[in-house]
Amino acid sequence: MFVRRKTRNPGRITFARIELFVVVPIIAALPHVVAGAADPLNQPDLAPVEAKAPPAHAPVELVRDGRAAAVVYVAPPVSAFQRKRAFETMLKELVEVVRLSTGATLPVVDEMPAPGQPAIVIGDCDASRAAGIEARTLPYEGFVVKTAANRVFLVGSTRKLEYETEMAHHGKVWPSAVANEGDAWAVADFLERFVGVRWYWPAEALGRSLVETPSLAVPPVHYHDAPVFRFRDFGLFKRVRTIASKDFYVGRWFDRQKPALPVPEGVEVLTPPWTPLREGRSWPYQISVHSLPVSKERPLCSQALIDYMLKGAEQYWDRNETHGGYLVGGGRVYVTPDSIHVSYPDAGVNPDHVHEEFRPLLKAGTWGGASHVMGLTVKMLAEQVARRWPEKKVLYLPYWHYVTAPDIEFPANLEIQLCLTHTDGMAGMAEPRKRAMNDANIRAWSAQAGGRIGLWDYAGPCHNDTYAPLQHPHLVQQFYRQHREHVAGGFVDSTSSPVLWSRSAPTIYVWTRVLWNPDVNVDAVLDEWCRRLFAPAAGTTRELLKLMCDRWEKSAWTRSKGQSVGLGGAGVVFSDKWPPAVVKEMDALRRRALAELKNDPRARQRFQYWMGDGLWQAFLGEAELAWEDAGIIPRKPRITTFRFPHLDPPATGTIIENIGGRDGEGNALRPFGREIRVTVPAGTDRTALRPHIYADVATIHPESGRPQDFTKPVTYTVTYENGAAAQYVVYVTEE
Repeated sequence: MFVRRKTRNPGRITFARIELFVVVPIIAALPHVVAGAADPLNQPDLAPVEAKAPPAHAPVELVRDGRAAAVVYVAPPVSAFQRKRAFETMLKELVEVVRLSTGATLPVVDEMPAPGQPAIVIGDCDASRAAGIEARTLPYEGFVVKTAANRVFLVGSTRKLEYETEMAHHGKVWPSAVANEGDAWAVADFLERFVGVRWYWPAEALGRSLVETPSLAVPPVHYHDAPVFRFRDFGLFKRVRTIASKDFYVGRWFDRQKPALPVPEGVEVLTPPWTPLREGRSWPYQISVHSLPVSKERPLCSQALIDYMLKGAEQYWDRNETHGGYLVGGGRVYVTPDSIHVSYPDAGVNPDHVHEEFRPLLKAGTWGGASHVMGLTVKMLAEQVARRWPEKKVLYLPYWHYVTAPDIEFPANLEIQLCLTHTDGMAGMAEPRKRAMNDANIRAWSAQAGGRIGLWDYAGPCHNDTYAPLQHPHLVQQFYRQHREHVAGGFVDSTSSPVLWSRSAPTIYVWTRVLWNPDVNVDAVLDEWCRRLFAPAAGTTRELLKLMCDRWEKSAWTRSKGQSVGLGGAGVVFSDKWPPAVVKEMDALRRRALAELKNDPRARQRFQYWMGDGLWQAFLGEAELAWEDAGIIPRKPRITTFRFPHLDPPATGTIIENIGGRDGEGNALRPFGREIRVTVPAGTDRTALRPHIYADVATIHPESGRPQDFTKPVTYTVTYENGAAAQYVVYVTEE
C-alpha cells in the first residue's frame, strides 16, 4: 500500500512506505500519478515476457527506508563478445537509478556475498546455474530474471556468436561493435519493471522518468525474454544536438535558402542514450558502406573487379594481412571476418563503372536496369567465394536506383542489408503505393537470400523537410509486425538529427520498443509517455498526440505521391494531413497543455523540448504558405525581389518566407514572420541605402527607392487592395 507525498522535485512522484516491502509503485489512472503496475510482469507499456512459475521464498529486500540492504555482484564474462558498451552503461544506470529512486547507493562487490546477504547477481556463475539458469542455451541477447532466497539473478545469454573465433583470431571487429549483451538487457528490464524507470530521451533533457520510493523489495519471480529482432541500431553518432541547435536547418519547399530553426531555451548538446534504448547488434551481417572498389579499370560485371576483391579476401582470410583487401576501397572495409561486402559508392550506378557488354541493361528502367547489373556482379562474386570459402558470405546493400530484387538465382551464401531508399523513410510508407512497393521488395529479397535480411531504414527524410508534427508510431509497429519473418531488424539512420530527438520523440521511442518486440502495446506506451512526462497535462497531451498520429497515419491521400511524399508540392500534403481546421484544433490543445503545465516547470520544460514555441510557430507559418499555394486560404502578398543596384557590385537580398525569428533580431517568434537578408560590400555606408523592391501587385511601405537606415532592421509591409498584408524584416550586413 502507498500514500502519495509531496517532494521538493516537481518532476517526480514520491510514495511513502506503509508496508514492509515495496515491489513497484502502484499505478493510479490519474493525471498526477506516475504510472506503473501492481504486477511487474504485466505492465501494459512494456513488452510481454515469458513468465515461469515463481520460486517460493520471502521477497528480496534491496533498500529499506533509504538505506541499502543489498549489494551488487557482477560475475566475470565468459566471452570477450558477451559485454560491450551496453553492459557498462547499464551497470552504472543500475546504481544511479536505484540511488535517484530510493536515496540508497547499492555497493558493487568483487566477491559473491554470503548466503544471508541480499544481492543482485548479474551474469552466468555457479550460483545462477545452481538456481537453474542455463545461460548458454538462451537465444542471442536473451535473458532470465529469477529470484531465490536473498538473491535476484539477472543473467543474459552466453551463446557463442557466429564468427567469434575469426574475430578473436584477427583482432578485428565488425564495422560496428557486435556483442551478445543479454546481461545488459536483463539489467534494463529489471530497472523498468521493478524500479519503475523509463528512458524516453537523453537524461540531460529530462528524458529519464523515475519513481521515488524509500524502500524496494523484489517478490518471487521467474521470467525469460529475448529480442525479436537481433539488429537494432539507431544511428546515434557520438553526441547529438537538440532542436535548440543553431546548426539545425530545414530545406523546406518554399524557402530560397535553408533557414535555421529559432533557438528556444533548453539543452543544446546531448549524449545519446544508446543502451537504455536497447540498441543491440548480435546480427553479424552489417554492411560496410560504400566499400565496393569499383573503377573504370575494374567495372561492374567484370572479372577484373571480382579478382581484385578475391585478392583482398586472400590477404585477410588466408594470410591474416589486414592492411591489404581489408582496407582497400577508399579506406572502407570490404572484407570482414565473415563476408565480402558489396556497397557501391554513395550515388547511382555510373555507366562508366559498368562493363561495356552490360551497359545496355541500364536502359531497362529507373530501378530495374541498375538492379540487374549490380545483381549480376554480386552473383559472380558469390559463386566464386562459395567455391573457395564455403563458410563465408557475400553481404550486399541494394541502394539508390539498384534497390529492387532482380530476377537472378543467387547462391546460398548471399546476405542482404536492404536500404529503404526513395521512400522518404518510414514516415513515407503511410502513402499506400510506397508501402506496397517496399513490402514487395522486402519479401523478394528475403526469398533471394533464403531467410531474414537486415534493413537500412530512415527516420528523418520527411521530418527534415518540414516543421509539421509528423507522428507515425503505429505505422512502425505494423511494418515490423508484417515483416517479423522477413527481416532481422535494421539500422535506423537520421536518428542523430536534432529534429528527431525532440519533435518525433514518441515515435522514435516506440520504434525502439518495437524492434525489441513488435507486439508491444503502442497505445499503452503513448499513454504512459504522456502521464510520466507531462503529468498535469497528461490528458491534453495525449489528445494532441493522438490527433497528430491519426492525421499522418489515417487521413486519406488525395493522390499517389510516387517515390516522394512531396511535402510542399502545391500544398498537397498539408491539404490532406493538416488542413486549417485540424491545425486550429492542434493549436488549441497545445495552448491548453501549456496552461495546465503553468505550475510544473519541469514538465513544462519537457513539453517545450518536445513541441517548443519556436518549432510550433514555424509550423504554423509553413502551413499558412502551403494553404495559400493550394488555394485553401487567400494568398498574402509577396516581395519577390529586394536589391541595391547602385552598389558595386550590386547586392540582392535572400528572401526567407518563414523563419520564426530569434530574440533580439526584431522578429520575436511571430507566427508567420518573413525575412530578407542582404550582404553588402565591406565599408558600405548603410545609413541611407535605397532599395529597389518588387512585389506581386501590392503596395509597399516604406516605398521602393526611399533611403533607409539599415544599420538596424527595417520592416516593410506589402498590402493587396483587398487588405491582405504581410511584413518582411530586412537585415543588411557587411561582408
